[in-house]
Amino acid sequence: MSEDTGRGSDRLSNVIRVTQIIAGAILAGLAMMAGIFFAMGMRAKPAPPSVMTYVAVGAVLVGAVMRTVLHGLVATSKVSELRQSFSQRPIADDEELKFALAGAYQAGTIAGFAVIEGAGFFAWILYVMHPSWMGLAAAIFALLVMIVTFPSRSRILNWIEEQAENLRLESPQ
Repeated sequence: MSEDTGRGSDRLSNVIRVTQIIAGAILAGLAMMAGIFFAMGMRAKPAPPSVMTYVAVGAVLVGAVMRTVLHGLVATSKVSELRQSFSQRPIADDEELKFALAGAYQAGTIAGFAVIEGAGFFAWILYVMHPSWMGLAAAIFALLVMIVTFPSRSRILNWIEEQAENLRLESPQ
């Protein structure tokens, strides 16, 4: 392994780590609020769901879908920019390509997590204001979506490899 490859690999590892830290911080913020709001909501007896509870449930469901859609849109947009830059010249530096793709994945992750976080906060706030099991379920579902879609190292690397291979196939030789 050359010295350049080692540095490129370190850069890629750093972007992956930063992506995980940002996603973890967003998740931790919602989880901490969940603990606080759950404790506050437990003081009141659960009531029938209010209209706003249904709005919160809808927001969380839309947020869950938008988390996936937005991640894809942002990442695909960045990949399209790379595709355009490599349409004129061959891909010479594989590490640089992977680094750029990691940045695309990071941008998509941040955007997607922000959407579901907002919906989750809304559901938790509503749970405190109008305690109901439906509101609680929506708020917990928002947390579960974030946990299940958390950007693990293998998930990020698999996505990067898949996108890099597609770009290599499309690049002039």
